[in-house]
Amino acid sequence: MKKLFNQLPLPAKLMLIGIVPMAFFMYLSAQLYNERSQKVNLFGSYLDRMHRSADLSMLINNLQTERKYSFDYSLNKTMQQELVKQRPLTDSSINRMSHYDETLKDFASYTFLDQLSQVRTGIDSSHMAPGIVMDYYSSTIYRINTLNTLPTGSFVYLKPVYKDLVAQKLLSEMITFLGIMSANVYNALYSRQYMIEILVGTAGTYRVYKTLQTEFLLKASPAAILAYKEINAKNPLAQTNAYIDTLFKKFAFDSLYTHAEWDNISTAGIDELRHLQQKLLQQVQTQVADTYDNEKTAKTRTLIFLLFSLFFVSLIVFYTIHTINQTLNALKEAAHRISLGASDQSFSVSSNDVIGKLAHSISTIDKNNKQLANAAHAIGKGHFDVPVEPRSTDDILGNAIVDMKTNLQRSTTELTASNTELERFAYVASHDLQEPLRMVSSFLHLLEKKMDGKLDDDTKQYIDYAMDGAERMKGLIQDLLQYSRVGTSKEKIAAVDCNEVMEAVQSVLALSIHETKGRLDIHPLPVINGVQAQILQLFQNLIGNALKYHSDEPPVVEIGCVEKENMWEFYVKDNGIGIDSKFFDKIFIIFQRLHSKTDYSGTGIGLSICKKIVEKHGGRIWVVSEPGKGSIFYFTISKNKP
Repeated sequence: MKKLFNQLPLPAKLMLIGIVPMAFFMYLSAQLYNERSQKVNLFGSYLDRMHRSADLSMLINNLQTERKYSFDYSLNKTMQQELVKQRPLTDSSINRMSHYDETLKDFASYTFLDQLSQVRTGIDSSHMAPGIVMDYYSSTIYRINTLNTLPTGSFVYLKPVYKDLVAQKLLSEMITFLGIMSANVYNALYSRQYMIEILVGTAGTYRVYKTLQTEFLLKASPAAILAYKEINAKNPLAQTNAYIDTLFKKFAFDSLYTHAEWDNISTAGIDELRHLQQKLLQQVQTQVADTYDNEKTAKTRTLIFLLFSLFFVSLIVFYTIHTINQTLNALKEAAHRISLGASDQSFSVSSNDVIGKLAHSISTIDKNNKQLANAAHAIGKGHFDVPVEPRSTDDILGNAIVDMKTNLQRSTTELTASNTELERFAYVASHDLQEPLRMVSSFLHLLEKKMDGKLDDDTKQYIDYAMDGAERMKGLIQDLLQYSRVGTSKEKIAAVDCNEVMEAVQSVLALSIHETKGRLDIHPLPVINGVQAQILQLFQNLIGNALKYHSDEPPVVEIGCVEKENMWEFYVKDNGIGIDSKFFDKIFIIFQRLHSKTDYSGTGIGLSICKKIVEKHGGRIWVVSEPGKGSIFYFTISKNKP
């Protein structure tokens, strides 16, 4: 088999690997298993809801029993012992609902069960009228019945039990309304008072009950309908329904039953309905539980089948890759010997595909390219001692890297010399050039002091002009020095918290903020990679300009940042005098001013420094403005270290 496989061409081997079919198979397998899992989870949720429905039905039954005993006790002080025994059963059913607190949020307040203890106290103390007792329990039972919902939609998985689900729900509602009518009739027969009023108040309940009865006969399964007709044709449910129908046809009570006889008949009739409802619910639970178990078993079988299939496919792929790998290893060893200068090497490869023809060339090219790449990387970092040896006179890439190395080394030497000269210039500017200016200013001050009272106004003005010129020259030299240092700074790139920078800027500009009655609105700013002193200078220049070029209104400066894919985009927005669009580019050029020195002080270098700082940090700066409508200066800082 191995010999036959080695004779196959490379396309055939790759097809055997079956990457695409295997990926498709894995996708279908995952989808199939996911569908099985969803179906199992769905049936699990159905079972949980059915258990909850059963617990709610039990709670309704206990409350109906407690309602009967409480009503009797309120009417004639009977059934006290039965009431005492029933209440713990009701409480137990209520406590079971605590397991569903996530699905039945605010259960107690919605169903009025949070008032149960107060109602019981009122019953025991005889402070609660029978009608109020009946109304409370009936309202509570009705509210609980609205929560007794099951998934009764026409979902395909529920079709086998759909009709029984609907039927048991309708029976539960019929039991609730029949219980209310039974209690009201019992009250009328016992008290013999307000009998017409009771019928009037119960008429709506009777209509709902008959509607539910009709709906049950239309929607229930044939078996459920047959079971209902059987119990409805017998005593006592038949007597209960017949008597209630007669009452609402005649709209008057007769002497057919006493209150005690009616209680026995109606209670037995309701119990018949309850037994049928519980039987249907139990049937549905059993059928869904069986389906749930079957689906779990099918899910397990599916998983086993998928794992076995995946193992089998993986085994084929592994064998294919292993065979190709053996062939490539043999080629690699021979190619390695050839790349070291050996010749006339024989290949012990029996396959007839292109691997044997290309292996040597690919291996050699890869090795030499890696060597050249490493050399270029080292040269780019300034390590010019890395050796670069072209493979031949025809090696264009190797010779180009040698030329690049020579040119970069020469350029670096020249740049180093230029930077040295620039540093010397900065030193002269900061010391030698400023010293004569200090002497001029000092002697002018001495001259003004010595000739105090002896100089005419024109002479004083001349001295002031000279002193002002010296001060402006001093400021110009200092700004030039600062501008030159942006490019020659030896500070290392580090993490800069712009929020801390803004605290420093506010401290530096505190006097300007106070004098202009300005306000800074600073949004949360990020931590960036940069030179902290330069970032501080950048914000200080932009915010200082916003405070300087303010309108008649007190300046309001907003500082914020928006995160982009590869950079941070900052903005400094003001409500100042604004800038005409024709000057947008001019303001970033060194010594360019838009206003006279008498209107606004400055040398025209501040924004040039900002531009240089931003560009050094891998970004750009621009402005959006209109005259009289303020300005927004935007600048970006690269997220990567410059």
